[in-house]
Amino acid sequence: MTVSVPRFTAAPDPAAALELRRELERVLVADLRTFCTVAQRSLPAAARTALLTVDRIDPARRATPFLYAVHQDLRTALRAQDRAAALVQLDHLVLVGQADELHLDTLRIRPFDGFSPVDEVFTRTIAESDEEGSVPPPRAVDAAVARAAVLDTERALARLAEVDPDQAGEVAELVAEIVLADGGPLGITTLRCFGTVQLRRPPRTGSPAVVRDLMAAVTQEAAHLALFAMTHADPLLHDAHEGRHASPVGRAPRTPYGILHATFALARLTRLYARLARAGDPEAAARHAEQRRRFHHGYRTLLRHARPTEAGHDVLRRCADLADGS
Repeated sequence: MTVSVPRFTAAPDPAAALELRRELERVLVADLRTFCTVAQRSLPAAARTALLTVDRIDPARRATPFLYAVHQDLRTALRAQDRAAALVQLDHLVLVGQADELHLDTLRIRPFDGFSPVDEVFTRTIAESDEEGSVPPPRAVDAAVARAAVLDTERALARLAEVDPDQAGEVAELVAEIVLADGGPLGITTLRCFGTVQLRRPPRTGSPAVVRDLMAAVTQEAAHLALFAMTHADPLLHDAHEGRHASPVGRAPRTPYGILHATFALARLTRLYARLARAGDPEAAARHAEQRRRFHHGYRTLLRHARPTEAGHDVLRRCADLADGS
C-alpha cells in the first residue's frame, strides 16, 4: 500500500491526522477494488459479490479497521495464488458488508471478547511479535469490571480534551475503537487493523491515576497510528529494518523503525506530562522528566545509527522541538 505524501507533523494535529487517514482509506478502497477484479479470474462469483461490497464503502466515512486485515490477507493470498485463502477473505468482505459494519463513524470503547475478527487479529499479532514469550495473551474482561473500565476510558478521553484539545482531536481522527483486555501488552496498535487500539485494562478503577495512565496509553497508541500512516507516505528511514540498537523503552534491542516509533511516541508523552504538571498532577513532573530522558536516548540513537530520509530528518527535528519545548 503506497500513498502520496501529506503534511507531516510531530505535534498532534487533527487536520493532518484526518489527511493521513483519508489518504490511507483512499488507497485501501482502490486496492480492494483491484484485488477483487484480479480475483474474478479464478473466483468470478465471489469476487463480483465482494466488489459490490467495496463499492458501498463511503469515502466520506471512516472505514472499519477490520477492512485493513482483509486487505492485507487478500493481497497475500492473491500473490501466493492461494485460491482457498482468497475465497475466505472475499467472504469476510461480503460478511462485513452484510452486517452493515463497513464504517465506524464514532469512537467505540468495548471489552475484548476474543471472538470478534479484530480481536482474533490482535491475538495473532501479539503471539507473532512476542519473541520471548513474556506477554500474557489477552483475555476477555468480566462484564462488571468491563463497565468500570469503559467509564474510566471515557473519563480519560474527556480529561484529554481539557488538557490537550489537539491531542484529543487527533485521537478522534485516528482511533476508531478502543478495546480493553485482561492480559496482553499495555497497549498495541497494528496497521493490520488501522484505527483499533487495544489496551490492557487498568488493575484498579475510578482513581485519578487510572485516568492519567489511560490518557497516556491512548496518546501513545495514537502516536503509533500517526506514524504508521506517515511511513506509508514516506519511509522516514532508509534503513528502517537494518540492525538492532538499544531501545529507549524495554530491554530488548529494536530496529531503527522500532526506535523511531518509540521516540515519536515519547515526544508526545513528554508534551502530555508537561501539560498535566501545569494542571496540578503531583506525579506528572517526574514522569515528564523521565519521558524526556528516554526521548533523547532514542533521538541520539537514531541520529548515530539510522539514515533518515529528508522527511525523516524533518520529523525528528520537530520531535526534538516538541520534547524540549514542552
